[in-house]
Amino acid sequence: MNSEKIAFLFPFKGETGEDKIPPPLLAFDCEEFPTDIDMNAGVFFIGLHREKPYYLEVQIFRVAEPEDVPVSVKRGIWIRSKDSLGKENDIAASIDLTISKCRFDEPGSYFINASLLSDQQSIHTNRAYFRVSQEA
Repeated sequence: MNSEKIAFLFPFKGETGEDKIPPPLLAFDCEEFPTDIDMNAGVFFIGLHREKPYYLEVQIFRVAEPEDVPVSVKRGIWIRSKDSLGKENDIAASIDLTISKCRFDEPGSYFINASLLSDQQSIHTNRAYFRVSQEA
């Protein structure tokens, strides 16, 4: 069993910094549909191993039946954590990224799906839900 996990993730608005984490974006109001926007997301990990290469894939979907609908392209990024607290095989880390040109075509429930891969194998997946509405 892998110790590496995506502890949590969330979409956010605004900027991050070393000392500040923006609040999660739980609801997003659009002036009209369809609309294209760039979404920011924070992804937080536990149990990473020092200097081990991981690949993170993220994509946004609209919840739909019978199958969820992708509203962004799949974005991937390589990550490699460094040991800063003397825990070489239990590192907590985070990354902020932007998912460009998300196409929101209607109000509803959406989610960010994130998968952590090692040696081209998915070792953990997590998702975070949010709502998209039309401004009143």
